[in-house]
Amino acid sequence: MVPKFHTLVLGGTDARATASLAESARNALLISLREKLLSTTANPVQILLEPQGMEPLAVSLSMLSRGGAAVGTWFRNISIRNSKVVGGSMDAVSLLLSGEFLDSYVIEAAKAWRDAEGNPLPFTAEWYEKINSAPKPLLANLCVVQDVAIDPVFAAASELLAQSFFELRDRQQTVAG
Repeated sequence: MVPKFHTLVLGGTDARATASLAESARNALLISLREKLLSTTANPVQILLEPQGMEPLAVSLSMLSRGGAAVGTWFRNISIRNSKVVGGSMDAVSLLLSGEFLDSYVIEAAKAWRDAEGNPLPFTAEWYEKINSAPKPLLANLCVVQDVAIDPVFAAASELLAQSFFELRDRQQTVAG
């Protein structure tokens, strides 16, 4: 069963991704994300996504609790050496919030992020108010650069990352319950 969550996109252009990935590409991304999240205990989880015929994308996901709360940083224009991401531009931050007490730590982590020059990211107090008042569970994408919100790979990958992440929560609740 696909977990239900709300999505909030802040920043970037007013337009949203109108092009979408083909179903086969979405399924391949979902399988890759799910396998990586379920098979690792590393934290942060580093995931390189290379959809066929599309620009590669990387995410570094720091989980405060598996399936509970996490912050992900997304990189495009990446450099890859020996199958490892060695550089790129941080274009967005995704907050995965379940509505539990750990959410506040994730929000504080996002506030602390800095760009390569040490400047705070362009996230406003109004954005954080929207995030706090949004229904949970929540995928909140905070766009650092204008065009990331309309990038179909980012749109699909962030949604599928949230789906995989919240699936972890649902599995753990089923096992615990």
